[in-house]
Amino acid sequence: MTAASRALSALAFADEAGLRRLRAAYDPAPNSTPSSSTQPGATTPPTPPPPAPGSASRR
Repeated sequence: MTAASRALSALAFADEAGLRRLRAAYDPAPNSTPSSSTQPGATTPPTPPPPAPGSASRR
């Protein structure tokens, strides 16, 4: 039981690291300098977070 718990912990750690790398590559932080094409005061709504792993509907 202890070995299974440690293996699960290692897998969770690896999954979190993978998610961080993907977010860094595909969802970079917004630039702090406003571009000339955006209007002052105009903001876009934040995107909803992705669903939790394992919460997808089953068919």
